[in-house]
Amino acid sequence: MKKALLLFLIGSVMFLTACPGGKKCKDGCGSYGVCEDGSCNCPDYAYENDGKCSGLYINNFIGSYATTSTFCDGSFPQGTALSCSRGSGDDKIQLQFGGSTLVFSLEGQVSNSSVSIPEQSALGSTWSGSGTLNGNLITLAVTRRSAGASDCVYNIIGTK
Repeated sequence: MKKALLLFLIGSVMFLTACPGGKKCKDGCGSYGVCEDGSCNCPDYAYENDGKCSGLYINNFIGSYATTSTFCDGSFPQGTALSCSRGSGDDKIQLQFGGSTLVFSLEGQVSNSSVSIPEQSALGSTWSGSGTLNGNLITLAVTRRSAGASDCVYNIIGTK
């Protein structure tokens, strides 16, 4: 009876601590994934690499871009540099706009090949926007809101 109870307890512990889905999640889900129903699920900012959520979409954005742009007031000249670097988290990116000197910096949130720029302040204005990355081509639409002025939209295209 004691042996049967001991075997039952050992079996129960093994069953309860096993990864749901068994072998599929046995090796883990990488740095960013979660094992759910036997599959590794990646958050919006990570992708599966070798069966694990170990790649970050943000890494595809990082780099320097030569830009062309259309704008409403002439304050963002063509050829202004755009540089993207890691932000404050795994899904955050710093978008730095400038030429020979830094003009301003905004933080965006990456999901797959898209970036959204929540409302934030820089240079005495409120900025927001969104964009996409397709290979080495980044496309951004960034809106500047200033008190007493019409909204100004900057359409920026950059090549890495």
